[in-house]
Amino acid sequence: VRQMDLKWANEKGSLVQCKMKFRAQFRESLELLKFPLDRQLLRVKITAESPIEQFQFIVVNSRDKRFEAPCGWDMDEEMQKQCSAYARTMDYNFLFRPGGQRSCVSMLLHVQRDGDFYFHNVL
Repeated sequence: VRQMDLKWANEKGSLVQCKMKFRAQFRESLELLKFPLDRQLLRVKITAESPIEQFQFIVVNSRDKRFEAPCGWDMDEEMQKQCSAYARTMDYNFLFRPGGQRSCVSMLLHVQRDGDFYFHNVL
């Protein structure tokens, strides 16, 4: 799902609001010592494909946003209120690559497993 909305444009640039839905998998190994009551960190990093002179991310009011967790997982609301997405002007992975710097957005989501299924159906 992708929605784009042009907010304004002039000779100096433009502001486009973009909403996207991503499907992702955990890349890191899961810590299962407290299964089925475990908590995991979900790190998301999005890097622009265009150089920083042409495209920059702007994060507006990232707190209190609702993230949809997959079935069997819940957001840790108390911890998530302390975290937010942030935009970096430069991505340190592109410091010396040809084509210049890239803008990036980093997010850290705290998710916890909903143990009800295991307690009611497995045990």
